[in-house]
Amino acid sequence: MRLYFEVTDQRPPDVSIRRWRTFNRDAMAEVGNLYDDVFKMRHFEPGASSRYGYRPRTPAHIARKAKAVARNSFTVSPDANRDLIFSGALRKAVKMKHLPRAFPTRVTVNMPTPSYAQMKPRRPNMPNLGDEIVRVTNDEMGEMERAYKASLEHDLNSYREPKTTRIG
Repeated sequence: MRLYFEVTDQRPPDVSIRRWRTFNRDAMAEVGNLYDDVFKMRHFEPGASSRYGYRPRTPAHIARKAKAVARNSFTVSPDANRDLIFSGALRKAVKMKHLPRAFPTRVTVNMPTPSYAQMKPRRPNMPNLGDEIVRVTNDEMGEMERAYKASLEHDLNSYREPKTTRIG
């Protein structure tokens, strides 16, 4: 699942194309780090299913998870009542620090996850865990856009600072 957001900026005439692309790459890296540090772990908090609009789980699935938690099995996480958690392997994999790969037009955060969390579910009646893990809300999207703009403005302002050159 790809995460898209639009930012419309025009290169100022006093900034070279190469420098502009560097500024955009830095801003995209800032967005990737923000997602990696803050937003991805919100999916494992209580109430995440209503915030991100996860597909409702079947009553049989909920009962199966409740029974496994009641057994106090060592393979089941104590907070398995949340939608994305059963053994805790997915949370552990996502919790790791992932290095965003930034480009002038996009950023990629590669998160290795267990085999059951795929971008395309194995069966049509299964929830799409991969899609659910990367969803962001509109206010989070706005925060990422603000981080992009702030990074870009910081780079532009530092580029345009007057420099004194001493000759002789």
